[in-house]
Amino acid sequence: MDDDLTAADAEHILAICRALVDCAGCVLHGSPVKPALCRLEPRQANDAAKPSGNQCAVYAGVVPEAVLMHAVIDRAYLSSRFASYRLGYRFEGGRCVFRVTGNVLDLVRQSDSRLCTNGFVYALDRAFFQQSLECAAEFFSLRPVVPLRRLKVPAGLGLQLLSEGAVETLAPCGHVR
Repeated sequence: MDDDLTAADAEHILAICRALVDCAGCVLHGSPVKPALCRLEPRQANDAAKPSGNQCAVYAGVVPEAVLMHAVIDRAYLSSRFASYRLGYRFEGGRCVFRVTGNVLDLVRQSDSRLCTNGFVYALDRAFFQQSLECAAEFFSLRPVVPLRRLKVPAGLGLQLLSEGAVETLAPCGHVR
């Protein structure tokens, strides 16, 4: 099932994502890749900080804010602008704290409309995923996964989440993306 939420406000989108996680037993995957995918294939991740984060897998999570950020951040644009940048999050005290390098934060402060693009959130059956030992909010599947539901989400959500939410600045680091 597909839902176009590009005209919806952030609270409505977050409520739908939370309901999918809390009530429907789903994990969520965010991606700006277009067109919408009918099947998510395992891809090599780039997170050497944890064993589960550096393998060929489909990654998903249960923190809607983080998933939505992955859905709308235009990594191609960031790669065209910067030799390196970092994006991440941590979950603290019941809230999502985004972590970005200063160069990305500068784009947020400038309200650079190219930083984000419309993207998709995929609701996936949690039964096909393993929970990360290093982070209870992250899951992975070593096999392809067919979404139960696809949500098209608006680009504006990214700047809104980063502008209104808690943000920490990370130190720059090599060629990490």
